[in-house]
Amino acid sequence: MAFDKQFFEQDVLREVQKRHLNAPELSRLMGVSPPTAYRIIKGNMGNINADTFARCCVALHLDPDQYYVRSDRPRQEDLEVGLGFDLTRFTNDIKATRATRGLSQKDLAEALNITRQHINRLENQEVGMTAEMAFRIADHLDFRTINAYIHTKGETP
Repeated sequence: MAFDKQFFEQDVLREVQKRHLNAPELSRLMGVSPPTAYRIIKGNMGNINADTFARCCVALHLDPDQYYVRSDRPRQEDLEVGLGFDLTRFTNDIKATRATRGLSQKDLAEALNITRQHINRLENQEVGMTAEMAFRIADHLDFRTINAYIHTKGETP
């Protein structure tokens, strides 16, 4: 039901060490700033956003769904993994799923233990989406995989 950040950070550090990557190399691979890459290498990811999470998984060949913790999780599917999190598609799917199920923003917010205003800001992309929040929403709305929202460089999301 949640994003297993500790497991993710351990895998990232293991892959970075195994590949002997430094911050400029990781920055180039992920398409992020050197300071962001440096924080990742030092294990100081903080509250990682969904796009950085996706870029990290692609650069280090990690399956994003393995960090999605839920007891009834479906089997891992062979889906295309790419570079970047398609926030627009994800938020559109949140709105469509809520409408189909007759859920209000308030209903979803209560289930996730956040405010209705925060759901509204997430859906309207007024605030960033953390990887943990993306996983929590995907779990609650029974989205089968988070991989479906990751796209490759050059693709139109």
